[in-house]
Amino acid sequence: MAYVRQRGSQVLIVHGVRNPDTRAVEQRVLFTFHTRAEALDALGRDAPARAATFRHRMERRYPNIRFDWKAIDTALARLMKLLPEQSARSTPEHEALHGGLATFARQIVLALGGDMPALTQEAQALRPQMEVLREMLDKLLAAPSSASSEGGPSWTFTLLDSRVPPDVEEHWEEVLDSGDLDRAEAAFTLLTLAFDDYAEGHNYLGLIALRRGRNDEAADHFRRAMEVGRAQLPRRVARDRWWSDHATRPYMRGLRNLALALVRGGRYDEALASCDQLESECHDRITATAHRAAAWLCTKRWAKAMEGGRFLHMIYPEESLTVALAAFELGQGDDARAHLLHATLAAPRAVAAVLGERMPVPVNSEEARDHDGGVHMVNALHGFIAHQGAASKRFFRALWRSDLFAQLRTEHAEVATRWAQDRSGSDRAAFERQHTMETIAFARQAVGLPLLQANKPSMEPT
Repeated sequence: MAYVRQRGSQVLIVHGVRNPDTRAVEQRVLFTFHTRAEALDALGRDAPARAATFRHRMERRYPNIRFDWKAIDTALARLMKLLPEQSARSTPEHEALHGGLATFARQIVLALGGDMPALTQEAQALRPQMEVLREMLDKLLAAPSSASSEGGPSWTFTLLDSRVPPDVEEHWEEVLDSGDLDRAEAAFTLLTLAFDDYAEGHNYLGLIALRRGRNDEAADHFRRAMEVGRAQLPRRVARDRWWSDHATRPYMRGLRNLALALVRGGRYDEALASCDQLESECHDRITATAHRAAAWLCTKRWAKAMEGGRFLHMIYPEESLTVALAAFELGQGDDARAHLLHATLAAPRAVAAVLGERMPVPVNSEEARDHDGGVHMVNALHGFIAHQGAASKRFFRALWRSDLFAQLRTEHAEVATRWAQDRSGSDRAAFERQHTMETIAFARQAVGLPLLQANKPSMEPT
């Protein structure tokens, strides 16, 4: 529960956090009011819409904290008289902006002068970041200037002063998703330089490095994301908080992505250690097992890979491919056939990519996701693919090209298309057939195997 407290000439909105070591309740500052104008904005005395905007931004920034706005407004109105008027001070935000602009301008002028070649050369080396900064400056300067003259919310920048604004992050994330890696890399590099606590920026830089095949560089970025993200958390984090508190996400993403980068880079022992850390610290057994299964398959630990795939394939059917590949190496051809078919009908493009088979160009978002999944699986299983035996390749390619597999792939594609085109949702037969065809029970029956008793696999990854 958030509440209001006074600290000197400032008024704070704070939240009580229990220290896991001392069990004492400590105050976490959520927002600081420096002036009476800011308090009036938050209360909406002159413009009620500003109060709604303030509340929305606070709740978006702290989604796991409950705000009793009636109590907060009452306390803020009572303490507001302690705050100075807007004109009585220069805010830390204003001073930081002016000071930063002055420092930056000085360096640019010196670089332009040509008397400091090293500085000029360094400025030119930062061209990608300079261009991104110019793009953001153009956007800022193009914004209407009337907001300030009309007395826009004076707390806007204070609220976001220590974090990258969500709108800015979303914009550059969209640039990354569009495939413009150069601009995205320049932007996230600039943002991580400007915001010391921007852990997600290092995660994005790691993902860019992964897409460029620079696995070691990606691992370094993910470690940095973990380091920055962990510094923002208490020394000990309660088990349920890993999944309920958004503040844990940057660290968890960094650790998940680190395991992925290490698998792709063929550093399997390090990857398995990261998976152990992911499960023991963050209680994320599913992601840990997915990366373990890939590492086990690439290091010929067939029984472990098969067991890991069995643990996952009911959640992620494409993991049945891991089961199939490991089962063949263990001499379990029937299981290999059934699980290959299960994976094929759920993710045909991913399976084709791993087997080295061609597929038509994706024509919709579902096929594009399947294609991207295939790229991921090829990168994760490259250690296995590079050393896959000739007998294994012949076995799986013969199954893929068989009449049975071809007919079922065609039927599955047809019912999936029919269901996707049924805008009214009345063609339940297509949906039900598609759902049935994507089960392991259907795959076993199709290859002539008896159904298994439904039971949850028991597996303890090591």
